[in-house]
This record gives sequence, structure tokens and C-alpha cells, in this order.
Amino acid sequence: MAARKIICYISLSICFLLFSFVIGHVESHLYSRQIHENSGSQWYWMQPKPSGNLLYSVNFANRLTGYAAGSVGTILKTTDGGTSWMSQYSNTSLDLSKIFCLNASLCFAAGNSGTILKTTNGGNSWTVNSTEKSTYFYDISFTDKSTGYAAGLGGTILKTTDGGSKWNRLFSGTANALFCVSFLNQSTGVAAGFNTLLKTTNKGKSWVQQNINIPPSSSIVGISFIDSNTIFAAGNSPGGAFYKTTNNGINWQAIPLGLTYLFGGSVDLVRGMSFMNKSTGFIVTDFGTVLKTINSGKSWQKDSSFRPSVEKLAVMRSVNVLDSEYINICGGGGTVIRSTNAGHSWYAATGNKKSIRANCFVNSKIGFCVGEDGSISKTPDGGMDWYAQGTFTNRFLNSIFFVNELTGYIAGDSGLIYKTTDTGISWNSQVGYRGFNGRSIYFVTKDTGIVAGGNQDNERAFIFKTTNGGNSWLKVFDSLSLGLLNSIGFINNNTGFITGNNGNLLKTTNAGDTWVTNNIHVENLNSISFADSLNGIIVGTNGLTFNTTTGGDDWTSHASGTFVKLNSVSFTDNGYAIAAGEYGTIISSTNGGTSWNSVQKITSNNFYSVNIIDYKSLFVFGEYGTILYTLNKEMAFNSAKKNIFKENFNLIQNFPNPFNASTRIQYELNPIGNLNHVKVRINVSDLLGKQLCTLVDDIENAGIHEIEFNAANFPSGIYFYTLFINEERAGIRKMILLK
Repeated sequence: MAARKIICYISLSICFLLFSFVIGHVESHLYSRQIHENSGSQWYWMQPKPSGNLLYSVNFANRLTGYAAGSVGTILKTTDGGTSWMSQYSNTSLDLSKIFCLNASLCFAAGNSGTILKTTNGGNSWTVNSTEKSTYFYDISFTDKSTGYAAGLGGTILKTTDGGSKWNRLFSGTANALFCVSFLNQSTGVAAGFNTLLKTTNKGKSWVQQNINIPPSSSIVGISFIDSNTIFAAGNSPGGAFYKTTNNGINWQAIPLGLTYLFGGSVDLVRGMSFMNKSTGFIVTDFGTVLKTINSGKSWQKDSSFRPSVEKLAVMRSVNVLDSEYINICGGGGTVIRSTNAGHSWYAATGNKKSIRANCFVNSKIGFCVGEDGSISKTPDGGMDWYAQGTFTNRFLNSIFFVNELTGYIAGDSGLIYKTTDTGISWNSQVGYRGFNGRSIYFVTKDTGIVAGGNQDNERAFIFKTTNGGNSWLKVFDSLSLGLLNSIGFINNNTGFITGNNGNLLKTTNAGDTWVTNNIHVENLNSISFADSLNGIIVGTNGLTFNTTTGGDDWTSHASGTFVKLNSVSFTDNGYAIAAGEYGTIISSTNGGTSWNSVQKITSNNFYSVNIIDYKSLFVFGEYGTILYTLNKEMAFNSAKKNIFKENFNLIQNFPNPFNASTRIQYELNPIGNLNHVKVRINVSDLLGKQLCTLVDDIENAGIHEIEFNAANFPSGIYFYTLFINEERAGIRKMILLK
């Protein structure tokens, strides 16, 4: 890796101003995206902004001010009608299932572990009240500023009469989970949930089970008390159901919604319901279906103006009708969908991104990610901003690899292979194989590449190879029942490995012409990464991790601390590794995969790809377009390695010395074990110790390095140059400038 070698032509003051501007810009750019801090690292949402966490509930106080709440303590706020959203510090990392606003300043939220939040200043601060820690609250509702109700697991109903300072448990008469609560006035209300619909007419002192025929193992997930006689409810039985009474609960009518089975037979479940008046209401479902009625639920029309992709199951979780025109829906991936014309058309106010399956950085600045529906995004600034590049297929793109700054390749479903020779400005289709899903692509040299994958339907595994830069591909491996092949990693131009399902690990020693299969486990092996010719890591299903220190000759299993599916691993030659997988799981290792530590949960979204850039920047990519970033200050070098490197350098005297205007400085870095990189900084200072400029500030390979110091703008005198290794001073020498 080439270091930034800066020749000091500019004055110290200009250097300082430029540095201050850049740092200030980066900090302000990231501040609004910070979500968590743990182990000295700050995490930021790069995409979607400001958060891609699942939103369970949305509620608008008026047409301009609205709130949304969701997983991992997420609370978002808008003050411009949903055009822009800001993350709020909720004071909790627990899931929040419901948010309820009495006005723009006074709001409540409820969720996991009995959590109830309250703000009186528009979300600038939230206070936490967890009176029932064994309970999960699904709904919270207030009749006025003082009186409110919270409903949840185990038939729990709490009531407050002092604005949420104190909550008292009511006797509901059921142990079934309650998912929704609605009050018509101070005395009369309903609560409903699993096979249950309850009604009270005495301020919650007693509750009466309603005579409503709810199918077994189904629930009421939305309820509206319209007037003294009319109550509407929505159920999540297969196909969906709408229930209504027009005689105050004496009789109930069930109306099938006719929801279809989608995406391989999955049930499209009802998730939320809201009415703007007695006639007009909306129901939303898991798969993004929006149903509308204008005749009090007698019939429902499916709205097809908005449709999520197959990846976005549970895309819609809540609908909030503000008035006769403004409707808001929230769900997966931080998505908020809005209508300003009573549901005649919809648009995504935030979120609604495509799932990301793979990423690749061309250099420290330019990177790409690919995924669902042929989506390709590019960053020009080291991952701070990502821009969609358009799509040329509706298939999944599963892997991307660049051989240099101009030339890159993408592999995807249905045998898709694309190539660019202009850093992603244009992509051209290569010859593919239609019955083959390419899951990983890797180039050993500029012209020699491997693509591996298979057919998920029949567990057939394929490997293709090119020796002419992708102009043609030859099938070199075909197994009828081996299972899918998932990830490729090479340790040199000839020796490489491919991980696969059912614990299969394939190896080649002739650049992919032939492959030998070795079964090292029964679980799927999903990703492989080599730090150097000896050290590698494999991760897989059920938290499986292996490492090798013998170039893949032997693999040792290690406990990862998790049992979820790990989809991706990235391993650097300083011993640091990061792996990520389902349910927002991230684990890290500082000793080459021998032991692992869990990273504090940031999101519940699944992760599919990870990458470590320049030994300091960590990116994770996943469903709903998730891109998370951290600058890990401890990632590259721990304190033990600092001391080792401090003893293995040689700062050489500049030549010529004395010098007139220009001189050259050499320094030598020696490798220690498998550690081949080090953070190097060289400063120039005067006799008083005042730092004048920085000659080098970057990660550098082991070896001999040389830098020029041009002092044309400096007066004659004695100067010092100081070498820092991993931010520790390692050496200093004197030089004399004579003009």
C-alpha cells in the first residue's frame, strides 16, 4: 500500500487550516448518523439515512411533525412532513413496538422488557419507566394528558392517571397476549390480541370477552373504536380478516380479506389497521399489501401503487391515518411510506432500499456494493456517501471483484456475469450459464478468474474459469449433489479454496483447473478470508468458525459466542477479523479467529457482507440496503504489537545533510511474524519543538521506504524529523538546512 508522502511546500498555518476543515467536515458529516458506541468505536448509518432499523410504529401529531419507533430503541422524528427524518436518542436499546403522540411535544413509546418512554419536549429527551420488566408492551394509548393504557404479553394491561409517572396493573381476565388497545372516551375501550377481544365500560376496572369468532391461533392486530356502536378490528388469520360490530359488540361480522399466498407459499399476514372516519380505512400487511375501504369494511381494494421486493418481508408493520388526506405507513429497513391524497398514490419518504449481498473497494476511496434486483451502488469518498448506478437486471447480484482500479466483475443469479473496464461507469454482460447462480467471483490475475455457485433447487454445484478476462468461461467443476458453493479465497496464484454447503471445502493447487473436495463439518460454510499465505478464517451456519495457520492444510474449529448464521468474514494480516450474519450479529477477533467477541447489537437486519479498509475502516452490508460504518482505532494494532514494531525499525540519516532546499529520508520496517503492516507518521519540527509539517501519515508495508523533504519555503537552520510507529515515538534525527 503506497503511503501518502507529502512534500512540505506549504506553510504550517495553511496545513493546519486545511486539516481542521477536513476533520470538521467529516465529523459533521457523520454526527447525525452515529447510533452506538462500544469498545471505543462509533457506529454510523451510511444507508438508509438516518436509520435502517425495522420501524414498528409511526404516528403524526400534525401534518408536519411525526415520529416513528422500532427495533433497538430506534426513534425517528420529522418536522417537515416526512421530507427529512432525524434520529433521536431514546435512552434505550430495547425494541419499541408503539409510539403515541398527544401533540408535537408530548409523546409516549412502549416496548420490550416493560419499557415505557415519555417526552415532553418533542423528543429532545426521553425518560424511561420500566415497571413490568417481564412484559413486552405492544401498544400504548392515551385518552388525555393524564390517562393512558399499555397492553402486552400475558394479558397485561397497565393504566396511568398521572401522565405516565406511575402505572397500575388492571385485571384483564386473560393470559393471552394483547396487541392493541383503543378507547372511545374515558370509560369505554377495547383491547385485543391472541384469540381475544376485550371490552371495558368502567375505565378498565373490569374487562368482558366479546363474542367474536377468531380462528384458532390467530390474533387481532389492529382495532378502532369508531363511535358508541361501531368497532372495527383486523385479524392475521391466513388470508386476513376484518371484524366489525355496529351494535356495541353484541354481534360481530367477519369479512375475509382474500390475501394471497406469496413468495413460495408464505402467508401474507395483516400487521396494522387505521381508519380516518367511519367509512374509510386502511390495512397493511407483511408483504407490502395496502388495502383500502370506503364502505366501512364491506369491501377492500388492493392498492398496487407501491410494491416492495421479495426480500422485504415484514416491510409494513403499522399504518397511521392522520386526516382525510395524510396517511403514513412504516416497516422494514427504516421505511416510511406516505400518501398525501387519501391513498390514491404513495411514495417512500425514507428507507425502502434494496438488499445488499456483496461489496468491493477498488481503493481507499472508491467502492461498490451489489444486490437485490440488480442494484449497484458506488461510493467516491471512502463509503461516506453511496449513489445508485442504475440496474440492468431484476436478478440478484451476489459477488463483485476488482482486479485493478478500472476492471471489475460481478456475478449473479441465472449465470449473470458483468464486466467493467471504466471503474463501473458501464458494465457489459459476459457469457454465462443460465442454470447456474454465481455466488462468488474471484480473479487470481488480471485475466484468470473463478466463479462458483450452483443451483439451489437441486443442490448442484458449479465452478467456471476464465483465462481471457471473462471473454469466455469454461466449466471446470460440476457436482450433482454437493450443495451450493458460497465463497472463494486464494493464498497465491495457484492455491485457493471454495467453501460450500454441508461443510464442504474445495481446494485447488493449479489456479482452479481441478478441485479436490474435503468435508470438514456438517454445517454450511458461508465465507472464507485469508490474511496471508498461512492464516485464514471460515465462518458458517450456527455461528461456526474455523481458522488455519498452515495455509489451509489444517482447520481448527473455535467457539464464536453465537449460534446464528454467519454470512461473511474479513481478515487482515494484523490478526484482526470481523464476521457478520443474521439478526444484526457482528463478532470480532484480534487473534486470527482463535477467540471472538460480540459487538453490541446495532440493528436486527441481516448482514451479508463485511469489509475492512486500510486497517481502520469497517463496513457491514445487509438487507434493506443496510450499510454501517465504524472507524475502529484499535483495529489495526494492539499495544503488544506496538512494542514489537518499536524494536524493528531503522530511521536512517537524511542525505544530503546539510542540504539546500531538498533532501531524502529513508526508513526501514521489518515484518514480525504475520504482521506485515504498520501505521507510520513522520513529522518535521524546529528547534523549539514546533511541528511544521507531516511527511508521512499512513499504513505501510514492511520494507525500505524513502521520502523527499523539500524545504524551499523554510529558512536556514536546524530541524528534526521524528518517526512514529503506531502513534508511539520510535526515533528522531537532526538535519541542517543551509541556503
